[in-house]
Amino acid sequence: MSLNITNVAVNYFEDVTKVTVEVYEMRGSIERLTDKLLITLQGKYQQVDDVLLDIIGKEMIKNGFEYAPTVN
Repeated sequence: MSLNITNVAVNYFEDVTKVTVEVYEMRGSIERLTDKLLITLQGKYQQVDDVLLDIIGKEMIKNGFEYAPTVN
């Protein structure tokens, strides 16, 4: 599986960040979109970096989404 972060929206007044994530399944040279998720995170995250990716991964696991990244 792989993740594609398509949008990061920060709401400064409510102190939340909404992240849109596409989850892809990969089989050989074919990728298939399996899920499109909207994750609401407490706090302000203005850029896609290792911290945000770690938080997204933990949030997915906490909510029952299996995520195993693959390297091509």
